[in-house]
Amino acid sequence: MARESAYQVVIGSFLNLTSLSNWLKSQDKNVLLLCAGWKDKFNLEDTLFAGAVVNLLRKDFIHFDDSCVAAEDMYLLAKNDLRTYLYKSSHSHRLEQLNIEADVQFCLKTDICDAIPVLEGERLVLLKH
Repeated sequence: MARESAYQVVIGSFLNLTSLSNWLKSQDKNVLLLCAGWKDKFNLEDTLFAGAVVNLLRKDFIHFDDSCVAAEDMYLLAKNDLRTYLYKSSHSHRLEQLNIEADVQFCLKTDICDAIPVLEGERLVLLKH
């Protein structure tokens, strides 16, 4: 749905948090953070990431709605130990059943890459700066 009206759809995670945030700052455009969620429902992990982005953008953007405030508050509460905070989530329990804790730990690492995926049609490609 986002690609129908968005100037550009880029993908972020903790893995590229600072790179994505710096790129967003440089665009001089409005930013809308869309969380993927789980089966059309709110989830903690996406909201924590959105809160981390809000936290990094706060000095450079002038308007934040209540969902941004809540996401940032949640991130600030959890940032020192994201994994422990996420043990509360229903998705964490689903992932535990899949026996992929190492994957979850990896996804919570911050800034291990600079790549920013961008949606072009139906494909994700590397953003060209």
